[in-house]
Amino acid sequence: VATRSIFRDVTAQRRTDQALQAQHRRQSALASLELAVNQQHELRAVLDRLVQIVTERLPASGGASIILWDAASEVFTSSASTVPGQETNLGARRARTEGGATRWIIDLLEPLIVADIRKDPFRANQLLPAFGLKAYAGVPLLAEGQPLGVLYALGTELRQYSPEDIEFLSAL
Repeated sequence: VATRSIFRDVTAQRRTDQALQAQHRRQSALASLELAVNQQHELRAVLDRLVQIVTERLPASGGASIILWDAASEVFTSSASTVPGQETNLGARRARTEGGATRWIIDLLEPLIVADIRKDPFRANQLLPAFGLKAYAGVPLLAEGQPLGVLYALGTELRQYSPEDIEFLSAL
């Protein structure tokens, strides 16, 4: 008597399901952010919600931060962060107006991924190692093609952020 077993590899299906679940979580994050913006909250509340969404939905193990830029005066004006122990406007006060990653992103309007801050071409801002951060991805925040600031996802371990991660950050 011959017995016949049928095995099916479900690895591909699991990956597809996981990707769809991640996409759904990110779409709901975008929807909740849009609601916050449309409810005319103060800027601080919107910034706080934005970094919370990145921290939870990307996920960003070291938190997230956003630094706003005033092009007319060429200064960083305010920031928000979910980095544990980091005070609210520390990022804006410590971002370099010349020569740093934040300014590079502002000037070139391009995302930047640094998978290991020890190899950061901009010699990572000292805030990163001080808070135990080892990797980051930053995207420019734009309005009508003009830079408003930079949104960062931060990692406590070495990490190569994916094109999907950058797409999510850019969509926010």
